[in-house]
Formats: sequence, structure tokens, C-alpha cells
Amino acid sequence: MGDYVNILIDDLWMALLRVFDLPLAFQAILWVLSSSVFWIFTFFIFGVFKKTLIQPALKIYAYTSSTIFFLIIGVVAIGDYQLHKIEIDSKSKKQVILVKDTADSNYYLDHYTSELRTLSFGKVQGVDFIQADDGLEIIKVNLTEPLNVVFLATVDLTKYNVSLDSAISVKLRTAKVAKKNDWDIAINGEAGSAPAREAPLGSWIGNFIVNGNPILLEDSKYRPFIYFDRQNQVYYSKENDVIKNPSEQMYNVIWGRFDMMTNGENAISKHDYTADHFFPRTLIGLNKEGNRIFMMVVDGRKPLYSIGVTMPQAVEVFKKIGVYNAMTCDQGGSSLMYSKQLGVINRPSDGGERAVYTHLGFKKKSN
Repeated sequence: MGDYVNILIDDLWMALLRVFDLPLAFQAILWVLSSSVFWIFTFFIFGVFKKTLIQPALKIYAYTSSTIFFLIIGVVAIGDYQLHKIEIDSKSKKQVILVKDTADSNYYLDHYTSELRTLSFGKVQGVDFIQADDGLEIIKVNLTEPLNVVFLATVDLTKYNVSLDSAISVKLRTAKVAKKNDWDIAINGEAGSAPAREAPLGSWIGNFIVNGNPILLEDSKYRPFIYFDRQNQVYYSKENDVIKNPSEQMYNVIWGRFDMMTNGENAISKHDYTADHFFPRTLIGLNKEGNRIFMMVVDGRKPLYSIGVTMPQAVEVFKKIGVYNAMTCDQGGSSLMYSKQLGVINRPSDGGERAVYTHLGFKKKSN
């Protein structure tokens, strides 16, 4: 239910922003017309259902006062829009871009930046490294027409260990959990049936194993999961594969929401009713060899900064960088990427970080 409401709000907000980008004189005419339509409808209702005869003087007074009211609301809304736009522009200028030798073949994502510049769902303004460490890379993809900001991270599992937090009886912020466990990078997992701290997992539940210790074994035909063996090799279990008796390979397991990709192809779940809507997203993928993890966090619900992507668009991004299997995680206000070096990287759609039950982190292997 929450996603349906969010989709409606997003659509209304996008329509309103199209009005705000029109010339001011034209906007003023629209506000006046809005007042006229409102009162014509009101007078019609009174006339049909109440059989009330409204005096012309009262009609003129009602129309004039409401028109002034609508214009005031319009001025405030336009002013707020412009101030917010200035704030977004200011923050964007402060974005730190890592200067590096893009010819350095040691960086995995270097080989795909040209591919990412050919995304079909927007005009790519920049593909920039914001962190480039040995085995851990993060890039930021800026798009216009429409505005979108996509963060992509990849982790070499021969150099980083997966890390899961076992305290899933209470919701915690991903950044707090990552700092506590000294993770180098982390993303959100599952927040449950609602954003509230006490909201249960409900149907959003699956398998969760930490260092060989089963915390939850609640897999169903609706939930995929990824799992790691003791050597840190990663594997994928599709949502239709119901596994409640884990094998020895399943040393660390975290479930997701829906299938996204299987065997290198689009496998968007029919159960994901947000798939064709612009949404903030958190997505996890792996390569065919099972030695590399990919994480994508897309900001959304911020039309002046990033509107979010559809699932087909997210699949296109993952295909560009060689993802073989992938699943979705909790999205919307839950979507978050954290780096020990950079802090919270994206701009959560709630305006701040949302607490969730599960978190996926990676930590540099000790020498």
C-alpha cells in the first residue's frame, strides 16, 4: 500500500514541477484558472445538490478572495522551488570527484565507463570515480533529461570479506552498523512492512545466515537471496528456488526482495509492481565467476536532483558493467550506500537515513 501512495505522490509532484518550469506570467494564469475551476465546480455542486441560490455578490467575493489565496500559494510554492533548486545546485558543486589515471587497468570500472555513457534513458553528463581503492571502487553517474544520480560500487571478493550484522531483532541505521563493525562499504537490506521502527518483517522475510549461524530460514517462492561460502565465493538463489535447509556452502546468506537478473539477462520479477515506476533503488549483483559483488543505489523522489529509475533501466545499467545475477533490496526511503572513506554517499529520499533490519557490508582482508 505504501508504494502505491508513494507512486501517486511522485506523479503529482512531477506534474507540479512541470508547471514551475513555465514562464511566471503563464503560471499566474494557471493559478487564476485553477481558482475559477474550483469555484465553478463548487457553485455547480451547491446548485445541483443543495438547491441553493447563491447571490452574485457572494460569488464575486468568493472568487476574488480565493484567486488571491491561490496566487499567494503559487508565489510561495515557486519561491520554495527556486530556493530548493539553488540549494541542490550548491550541493552538487561540492561533489568531490576523484582525480585518477583512467588508463590504470587495475580498476575494474575503468573498462566500463564508456559503456555507461551510452545509457538509453537519459543524457549522461558524467561518469566519475568518487572512490578508487584496491578492490573497492565507487562511481557516480549523473544524467539529465530526466535528472538521475546513480551510484555504482564493485568489490573484489578476493580482497574483501563479506560481513553481516546478526542483530536483526531491532532496526538500525546502516551507517551506524557499518561504523560499529568497521566496514569499508555497506548498503541497506530489508526494512520490513513499513518504515516504523516497530514494523515487522511481515512477508518481506527470507533466509539469513551469519558466519554459519542460521538466524532466519524463511525462504519462499517470492524471495531470492545471495550466499557466500567460507572462501568468500558468492552464489545466487532465484526467488522461485525455495531452500529452507541450507547447504554447507551457505556460510553467509542475505535475502532480497525480487529477482532482477539471472544468467546475464533481464529477469524482473512479476511480483514487483514498482518495476515500471521511477523509484529510489538498492540493488545487488554478482559476476558469473562469483568473485565480485556489484551494488547500485539510485536516488529518487527528488525531481530537482534525481527522480529514480525503473527496473528495466536498472537492468540496463547492470548489464553495462558485466553483472550476471542480481536481486533488488528494500528501496524508496531505505535506499542507502555508506563508505568508511566518504560517509553516507547518496541522498536518501526521506531526507535522512532510515533504520532497517539487515545490512550488507564488506571489510578489507587483513594481510
